[in-house]
Amino acid sequence: MQITDSPTEYTATYSKRVATVQDAFAFIMSHLDKVGEDVQVIINPVWVCEHVDEMTGDHETVRQFEVAVTGMMELPDVVQ
Repeated sequence: MQITDSPTEYTATYSKRVATVQDAFAFIMSHLDKVGEDVQVIINPVWVCEHVDEMTGDHETVRQFEVAVTGMMELPDVVQ
């Protein structure tokens, strides 16, 4: 028996935290072909606290970027 319903899709998301905007764009370009044609790209700057001096409360922060590439992929036809 062969089932031929409408195509089944799933969401594919690749995400990573990187140090620079250039690294974010490199990540995006390396994943665009993996997520289909309807692509959503998000880049969020974040501040990461790397060290807190418990005595003084002073802290060191570093700016990083969270990047995500998301898209819909069609599953291949299933034959049963």
